[in-house]
Amino acid sequence: MMLHKGKEIRNFSVWSHRNVKHINFNHQKRPYNILDMETLDELDYILDNFVINTEYSYGYPETKGYRGVIFSSSKGSFVVGANVKDFVDAHNAPDWDIDKILKKGQDVFNKIEDLNIPTVAIMGGITMGGGLELALACSSRILIKNPVPEDTKYTTYQLTKLALPEVKLGILPSWGGTTRLPRIIDPVKAMELTCSGRSVKESEALKIGLVD
Repeated sequence: MMLHKGKEIRNFSVWSHRNVKHINFNHQKRPYNILDMETLDELDYILDNFVINTEYSYGYPETKGYRGVIFSSSKGSFVVGANVKDFVDAHNAPDWDIDKILKKGQDVFNKIEDLNIPTVAIMGGITMGGGLELALACSSRILIKNPVPEDTKYTTYQLTKLALPEVKLGILPSWGGTTRLPRIIDPVKAMELTCSGRSVKESEALKIGLVD
């Protein structure tokens, strides 16, 4: 946990190296990273206070002089998605609560996409749902090669899986996945992945251009 101007940041580490800002996911309550509302609020705060200047130029957020931003993870996977409980609860929630969840993710990822410097998501293991939508908002996506098994405890959890599986819960990728994915890969392939919710492994991700 780190403290900044009285604000507790529990789920991230932030540092600078060679004029590049590093934002590292490290959810404190779970063995994997999720984008619950607390994490989204923290990421929004980090962007506003560590990356973006308060002055805006031509509608695009000016940064604090950094050459780029790197998003990474301290866990075995990048970000496994949003907090499913938030969306399950939203089925019975008023429209205002649903709009709040959707708008929060959209606003944060739009800030990332609109930055006037390169942004890179370094992904390994599982990157799904909101985690993949965050990566799609970056200008580049780098995939860490699958680890080599060292013992019999090795599991498929460590293997690369990229997906937008929301359709399996009866919802659509609502934080930009439906609009950004067709801009990055073939639109027909993007539609197939969005409508099926199936996972993509590292070889296919490279082949279709989902990662660089």
